This record gives sequence, structure tokens and C-alpha cells, in this order.
Amino acid sequence: MTTKVRKLQLRATIARTNLGDLAEDLPVQWIEIEDVAERKHAVYGELDGAGEGSPK
Repeated sequence: MTTKVRKLQLRATIARTNLGDLAEDLPVQWIEIEDVAERKHAVYGELDGAGEGSPK
């Protein structure tokens, strides 16, 4: 596993955690959902492009 993939997996895990944390704070921070989800989608797309799939 390359260093790039490891960094992408860490970013993907952080993005997933951020989205989960945001969901726990609903409805207070509902306006942030789209931004957080887009960041998660982008990092998972990069990880998929690196050929390693999603972290578990």
C-alpha cells in the first residue's frame, strides 16, 4: 500500500466521521450537510481512483 493511498484512507475516514458527527448535531447544523457530503464524496472518489476502494 502506497503512502498516497494511506493518506487518502485517513482523509476518507475523517470525512466519514465528520458526516456522522454532523448527523448527530441535526437539525442545528443542517445547512452544512451538502458541503460535508461533497467533501466526503470527493475523497472517496480519489481513493477509488487510486484503486484501493473504500476503507472499512
